[in-house]
Amino acid sequence: AQYNNGRRYKWVTPVQAKDFLKKSTRPVPPPPLTGELFKETHNFITEWHVRHFELSKGFLQWWMTADDARTGARPNGVVSLLGLQMRVLETVFSLRTSSTKGVIYSFDATTEEGVAKWTDHLSKHAAYCEEMRAHLAQQKMESEGAIVGNEEAPNAITGAPAARNESLVPQH
Repeated sequence: AQYNNGRRYKWVTPVQAKDFLKKSTRPVPPPPLTGELFKETHNFITEWHVRHFELSKGFLQWWMTADDARTGARPNGVVSLLGLQMRVLETVFSLRTSSTKGVIYSFDATTEEGVAKWTDHLSKHAAYCEEMRAHLAQQKMESEGAIVGNEEAPNAITGAPAARNESLVPQH
């Protein structure tokens, strides 16, 4: 069995599986995407530079080169895709998220197929971020005793059902 985000493993025999394993309720991330895009940079003038990008588990990261990413260098940029807002104009897509603090990043995929692939994957990873947010909020409520399974846990003092805080989990 694999656990701790794929970092730990434990051998479980088929006989033990029923007693030791349970199905994860954690959302499954979409497949990762890597490749090169042009990134708009602003200095004295606006320029476009080729950068290596990796989209994985709801985060977009970039490095100067693919070798930098492979050798474990610190990324030049990281954007969480929670709250993704995106605009597409021909082969250029621009985005901002809750983590960019209003900064808008622009990228050029150079082809219509490339921009379709990147924007589709970005949207899927943003949806994964929302699913994870809802999952973690649900876990927090369950750990605090607010919800047991699908039933509301009674208030420890009055015995009355606990009120749910609907604002923690977005309704889709």
